[in-house]
Amino acid sequence: MSHGLPESPVLAATHILLIRIESANPGEWTPAPNGGVWRSVDLAVKLEEVLKGTTEEKPGDVAHAQVKQYGTGTTRIAGVPGVWSPLTLVPGLELVAYCVSSANRVAEMLDDPDCRQLLPADSALQGARLAVESEQSRVAAAGLPEAQNAALAQVLSGAEAVAPSLDAAFAEHLWATYGNAAIADPANFDLVMDLVERPDLAYPARATLLDQVYARVMASPIIPQALVDRLVLTMFRLLEVDQATPLRDTLVGVYLPNLVGVTGQRHTSAADVFQSHPNERVTAEQALSQYTGSSDTSALLAWLRG
Repeated sequence: MSHGLPESPVLAATHILLIRIESANPGEWTPAPNGGVWRSVDLAVKLEEVLKGTTEEKPGDVAHAQVKQYGTGTTRIAGVPGVWSPLTLVPGLELVAYCVSSANRVAEMLDDPDCRQLLPADSALQGARLAVESEQSRVAAAGLPEAQNAALAQVLSGAEAVAPSLDAAFAEHLWATYGNAAIADPANFDLVMDLVERPDLAYPARATLLDQVYARVMASPIIPQALVDRLVLTMFRLLEVDQATPLRDTLVGVYLPNLVGVTGQRHTSAADVFQSHPNERVTAEQALSQYTGSSDTSALLAWLRG
């Protein structure tokens, strides 16, 4: 992806499948060549929906696959290889599978290394559907800035309708696909920030999208200052959003100090940030005064009062 944007999992996948575990029959754990243990699991998997790509099987068909799970062989918690390894495979488990495969048989594309990511359907399905639909709109609008803007507005409208169900994979897709359009047009950037600020946006989507926007802004010295100011305004607003509470230490200790110039090389003034929202400057000061996390607020408070 150009301009420093991360790759979208939706764009990278050749196939995105909604599957349901019908049965799982694991073998015995045995020592793995490189340490730890591994086992083979015979799965009966029902193909419920094909979100992207084509498969030999039709929705409703049951495929039989053999997958591998790896473990440490101890009670120690540590990372292990294999996309299936972290999962407890029980009948009824629904998963969204992101695959990169030259095969069209479900059993083949679900095996390592073709299966790249498995996400629980209850938190990933809405975002996956929306991302696939938005990619189709983006392709149709290729090379036409006005059509790209309309496609972004459409996907953000769809995101608002299912905001509590969106996950990190959707946020990654949104920014990888439309980040350049958002940076190029303040109206588009406003729409993205409006989504970030929604109280009902699921935490993984909010945190991922905010992190990627912040990283893009900090990495580029040519981002228009108006967009930096808009991002700062969003971050102060999030201090008042209960659902964004886990982000507060990062907002107060890292993001905001770097963006406004308390630390780092950038600099903007509180007067510029709150020029069109003077009452929010008072609200921001109150939120910082009430903050009880681990980060020092003195420099930010001085900036707000300056």
